Amino acid sequence: MFTSGTKKGLAGSAVTALAVAGLPLLAGPAGAVTHTSTLGADEVDLVSPVATTVSAKPDGQNATQRLTAIGGSNVTGVRFEYRIGSGPWTLIANQTSRNDDGAFAVEWNPTPIAGSANVTLRATGLGTAAQTPDTDDLTGVTVDNNADTVNVTDGSALDVFQAQYSNDADAGQFAVVEGTSSATGATPTLDFYDPSADAWAGQGDSTESTTPQGSATGTWRGVLDITDYDYGSGTDQVLVKAAGATDDAESFVVNRQQLGTVTAEPTNANVPGSGSAEITITVVDGAGTPIAGAEVRREGGAYVGQTDADGQVTTDQDGGTEAYYYANATDSDAFESGLGDKRSEDVTVGQYSPEPTSLEATSANGEVFDYDEYDADDISIQVKDQEGEDVPFASGTGQTVEYTWTFAAFDGDPAAQETEGTAVVGADGSANIPLPSPRPEGGTYTLEAGLRANPVTGGGAVDSEQVLQVKAGQAEITFDDDEVAGAAGDSAPVSGTLALEDGTGLPGRPVTLTYAADGSGDAEFDQESGDDSPTRTVETGADGSFSATLDDPAAAQGQAQATETGEVTAETDPYEDPNSPADTDDADASATTDVTFFNDAAPEGAVVAITGLQGTGKPGAPAYGTVTVTDDSDPPVPNVAVRLTVDGDSFFTNGPADGRVGQPAGDLQERGQAITLVTDDQGEVSFGVGIERSEDFDDDGMATDTVTATVGETSDEADVAWSSADPLNGGDVQIDLAADRFQESGVLPKAPTTDDVAYDVKVTDQFGNLVGDEDVAITADGGEVVDEEPALKLSSDSEGDVTPTGTWDADTSVYAADGGDADDAADIVTTDGTDEVTGDGPTAEFYEVDFANSTFELTQVGDEEREVGDTVIMTYTATDQEGEEIEFDVAFFRTGPGNDDDGSADDRVATGEDGIASYVFSGNTEGRARVSAIGYVGDQVVAGDVVVIRYEGPKGGPGMQEMLYPTSYLKSKGLGKQCALLTDGRFSGGTSGLSIGHASPEAAEGGAIALVEEGDTIAIDIPNRTINLDISDEELAHRRSKMEARGKLAYKPMEMRPRRVSTALKAYAALTTSADRGAVRDLSQLNL
Repeated sequence: MFTSGTKKGLAGSAVTALAVAGLPLLAGPAGAVTHTSTLGADEVDLVSPVATTVSAKPDGQNATQRLTAIGGSNVTGVRFEYRIGSGPWTLIANQTSRNDDGAFAVEWNPTPIAGSANVTLRATGLGTAAQTPDTDDLTGVTVDNNADTVNVTDGSALDVFQAQYSNDADAGQFAVVEGTSSATGATPTLDFYDPSADAWAGQGDSTESTTPQGSATGTWRGVLDITDYDYGSGTDQVLVKAAGATDDAESFVVNRQQLGTVTAEPTNANVPGSGSAEITITVVDGAGTPIAGAEVRREGGAYVGQTDADGQVTTDQDGGTEAYYYANATDSDAFESGLGDKRSEDVTVGQYSPEPTSLEATSANGEVFDYDEYDADDISIQVKDQEGEDVPFASGTGQTVEYTWTFAAFDGDPAAQETEGTAVVGADGSANIPLPSPRPEGGTYTLEAGLRANPVTGGGAVDSEQVLQVKAGQAEITFDDDEVAGAAGDSAPVSGTLALEDGTGLPGRPVTLTYAADGSGDAEFDQESGDDSPTRTVETGADGSFSATLDDPAAAQGQAQATETGEVTAETDPYEDPNSPADTDDADASATTDVTFFNDAAPEGAVVAITGLQGTGKPGAPAYGTVTVTDDSDPPVPNVAVRLTVDGDSFFTNGPADGRVGQPAGDLQERGQAITLVTDDQGEVSFGVGIERSEDFDDDGMATDTVTATVGETSDEADVAWSSADPLNGGDVQIDLAADRFQESGVLPKAPTTDDVAYDVKVTDQFGNLVGDEDVAITADGGEVVDEEPALKLSSDSEGDVTPTGTWDADTSVYAADGGDADDAADIVTTDGTDEVTGDGPTAEFYEVDFANSTFELTQVGDEEREVGDTVIMTYTATDQEGEEIEFDVAFFRTGPGNDDDGSADDRVATGEDGIASYVFSGNTEGRARVSAIGYVGDQVVAGDVVVIRYEGPKGGPGMQEMLYPTSYLKSKGLGKQCALLTDGRFSGGTSGLSIGHASPEAAEGGAIALVEEGDTIAIDIPNRTINLDISDEELAHRRSKMEARGKLAYKPMEMRPRRVSTALKAYAALTTSADRGAVRDLSQLNL
């Protein structure tokens, strides 16, 4: 409102009078100026509204029209009434108190008579002795709830600054007034009620919109000049009015402001070279309330300006200077604290020598933009100094910016694509950075940049770092609702979003909404101010959203409200290019949505019926139905709104999204799960319903949803059934590891070669729904399919990876030309088994069990010392190198206590799936029991075993056979260092590991090696060169007795060996001695 050197042009005589008087403009009639004192004792004035249009449109504070009246001293209340034309008067309210700072006010909701014209409003005084109470009225009023409203924010006082200036600043009586409005951009004009003139006065002072971005309703603020108001000497009252399409008035007590505090703040305390800093001066009164209209000068008297509605004014101050600022309480320009002038603290603005310190990148179109908006100069880098200010460069300096763009597509491919480049810095310290091209898809662009050193001085370099990240792509407009719907004669919100492919909104873009009615509809958009219109331009919010209100005018009283349909088109508008005002940018996006203002009032007894939804449909193929509305005598009911809803995952559709011939069938237009349709002359509406992805199919391949049609209080329901069987098009072959209950391995995806790996095989349609009863061919790369029921199983006899692959010959369905059927949609042609769909499952990693690196444990359950006769449980646990339990046979052997023993290599217990086998015994006498366990995998030896090979000595062999094969076998199994070999035979030079041969006496000679049994512990002490069979002497004697009891078979193998022995070897065996005696013949054995 106020600028330096601006004057309002008061009459010269008025200015002179003020200057001569030298008073704070308090002259006026004796006593306070109140609403009562300005009228006759019985008089009533209806002061608001003034405009002849009233509305109940929400203004951010209420949804009513304020009626205000003032009355003389005898008036104790006011009756507010209305009538239409010459009809009877209808009471609005009786206000029996001066509830608005001396005025009588009520909030009236005129909605019941919305659309009415030629309305008269009347205020009648109450409580007077007059035989005929005084009245005041406003005629020719129209009730239009689509008209925009304003509301003056009420308060306890109106703060007024009496500015008595005559030189540079404007003189006046300045008050800050603020309020709300139904229109976001409303800027109403301001006036005040002049008691002496008994009329509204003022110059229609302007206001500014202060509406935050994205707000549904508006806010505004302005400075009102109440010059000509006749102040009294007490508590004065004043009426303030804001006027737009409608108006609002509020009454206040007048508070005359005095200067309180002046502050001055620089935007920068230091400026480069000969630059300057912007100084903001703020003037408030003693209560901290901003003062509007205060004259501000700089130290020395230079005029700065006049404060605005925020109590502020700005100016520039050069670097290297110090000054204070003051507000004048009088017309004297010089600072005079004795006259009430107030000053700020001293403001110092320093200077410094700028050096390149950082880089700041900006995008003219913001951090999110459409490729269609982009120009080559839209992205730039500015060199900043140590104080964050722009750094200028001398001509020809030649410094350059090195930069790297990294692009990541929204869909993840590519995830990171780099483009490098350089750009020369201009004299203003900036350089344009082009966006990489080509730009085939949307994504995120990250910019890293650094400044090369000055080629002459070698200084001024800035290290590279990330300076900007933007998103760009092809923006689309999406409406929040598939259909705009509202009651006929009411309003409906129209909202949507302008966003890139990943959902990021584009803020600050103009979008024009255009409504086109079907037939003779009359709905129009609310405007920021002024009359409604079929078009409305809005600006997207911070998240890319936009909204507007579409009004369907109410029918005049007594006339039926008709259903109205149409459509709204949203389209981005060109806007001024931020870098080139002569050019424009445009995201070039548009969308359309249907509109229905419905009258769902059906005749009493009306019947609603849904027909046509029969049989079972499939995903991607619409089912069509009809709703018929008839009255109680069966005639059709036309032009009535039918509200259709569907639950589950079904949705309403108009058919294919792209039904061109040859296009893959199934992709449907989605209209949402609630639509409103209007019956035709036959009382019917037709609709389509479809389904795509639904978890309901994942159970049994079936889904059933319910369609509901409602007219008023009457409705009907019908089920629509779907099946995912026999799909239009195939989707995927899915092969996944089966549930644990089907698996043999507990360390999947790894499995020993002894286990099978189970898989589930599924196929889906094009939407991801599971499909049953389809044939899938399974192959296994590197393995074998061993079973397919109840789950697919793979095996492998050797170590390696095995990957299952499934192949499904799915059907192919495409759209063909419409065959003229009832639904008038493109037909579908299906070709069987023409789409080969494949899919791989998780790879199974088969491995051989490494017994050398496996773990074997034999543990006792419970206390180690037990009572004689107690049951003892021993458990044997085996796990392989991967932690998988080993399933194999275990033989348990026990000696003690006493002469007790049991166990045999032929008596084996299988470990369970947990790799555990148990052995149970009880001791019958005191003593110590020793339990051993040996695990067998197909009679294989495992780590920790001592392999005993006997009856291979000079006599038992006969001939002392070589043990090369047994030692080679152990080494091949990785057990060369984990097992010992003990034999009465001999070894070759190729033997390695713990191999002990030539045991003597040999088994055939009755040596102890012949008495070793499975499960015995053999203690081998290499440093001390001892080998002991860890059994008691009693047990050894017991075994020898048992052996010798075999007679001629004593000290011979338990089973006959298929071995050919020559006569010479037989003779040698009869005479030879054990290896400890040289294996020489002993003729004394002939007993000659």
